[in-house]
Amino acid sequence: MGGVDLHDMLVEIYRIDIRSKRFYLRIIFHLIDMAVVNSWILYRRHCKQLGIKKFDPLVTFKSDIAHALILSGKNKVKKRGKPISTNSTTLPQKSTKPVQDL
Repeated sequence: MGGVDLHDMLVEIYRIDIRSKRFYLRIIFHLIDMAVVNSWILYRRHCKQLGIKKFDPLVTFKSDIAHALILSGKNKVKKRGKPISTNSTTLPQKSTKPVQDL
């Protein structure tokens, strides 16, 4: 199979299938599909050069990318309350003086 035929076949296997009346969204999703398939082909070629026999299939590769993109938009949850200090310093005792009764 030539490079173009292989690429078209891989794009078609796991296509992002979103129907939209706006034509530009379909173009954008097709470009995303093409970029992911190209990166997977490069990943597979790199694994073969390094002698790695077991590499992720295209479905797993796409789901890993989707998971990473989902997590990239989330902020870390800030804990509420007073932060715990790592140094266990004790406060000095206040000195008290006896009060004279009147």
